[in-house]
Amino acid sequence: MNDIAMLGVDSAKWIESCEQEKLHLSGAIQPHGALFVVDSQGDITHVSANITDFYQTAECVDAPAWLGGPLPTVLQAGLHRLGAAPGQRLSLIGACEGRTGALDVVYSRQASGGAVVELTHSGANLTPSPVAHILMESPPDDAPHLHAAQATLVEDVLAITGFERVFYHHFTADGDGEVMCERTAPQIVGSYLGLRFPATDVPAVARALYLKNPWRLIADATAANVALFSTCQTPPDLTYSDLRSASPVHCIYMTNMGVRTSLSLPITIGGELRALVVAHHSEARTLPLHTLEQLSARVRAHTLAYSCYSSRRSIRLMDGLSVRFSPFIDALHRHGELESAWMEYAPQLLEEFGADGAVLC
Repeated sequence: MNDIAMLGVDSAKWIESCEQEKLHLSGAIQPHGALFVVDSQGDITHVSANITDFYQTAECVDAPAWLGGPLPTVLQAGLHRLGAAPGQRLSLIGACEGRTGALDVVYSRQASGGAVVELTHSGANLTPSPVAHILMESPPDDAPHLHAAQATLVEDVLAITGFERVFYHHFTADGDGEVMCERTAPQIVGSYLGLRFPATDVPAVARALYLKNPWRLIADATAANVALFSTCQTPPDLTYSDLRSASPVHCIYMTNMGVRTSLSLPITIGGELRALVVAHHSEARTLPLHTLEQLSARVRAHTLAYSCYSSRRSIRLMDGLSVRFSPFIDALHRHGELESAWMEYAPQLLEEFGADGAVLC
């Protein structure tokens, strides 16, 4: 409610504005990377204003000069390798040399057939964290084992990122969020453990984007967004973009929490967003692509184990229901219809549900 009061709007208008925000059409990116957008023919339709901070040629010494032309030759090979289906991704570590060192490149396919090409400074020379290589996780046997697996995942993300706080934000059946596990750096005071957050804290439009992306990194909530130059008035579709600018509303939310950098890793099962592993830091931080890929792989291992646990739990539940209610089915078969079977049904219903009475209407 502090965020709502800060903006001077009532809660209904706040929620409505969040749900209607077109996050994928923000028309801007975060400044820790640069971006090209190409159409289905490979011609550049959009370019970030900061492109020359990352990549420059003798022919294109400013951002608008790139518009209408092809990608740099060194980036075209990756574009040809990118799958044709919307959402296909290709990550290349140290793919090209930029103005100040090696650059990582992420290609993502748009629904229109075009592609987004994102450049960030490479961290290929950094030593991976040992826990980042945990690509298999045994399915939990029961709820306590699931909670232990969640806690281990949170500990691993804390170790890999070096952030100050990491927590496991589980979504309940009604859409609210609950913090199931949390780990913090020694100097951090206060805890989110056990707290519940309303469903509106993660609007439906944001949840839809989490289903389509392996992570969401906001490197600095206080940094100014970078505009995009374009050959047209239509903003590019940044649904699958890592660099997509952050919502101003969300930046206020982060600021009120004392958070400057946020990383969210979605846990999705059967097309449903089950949870987010969220990492917070009070100072501006960026993570190189290879670290983000390692974190994503670690979360995928947990997601697979969680999915197996959920499937086994559903099977056990169905088997248990079948056994418990088989006497009801047998009675109905013997009598042929419910009314004459009622005198046999009623005592079983009272026992099953611990009821004082039962009525057949």
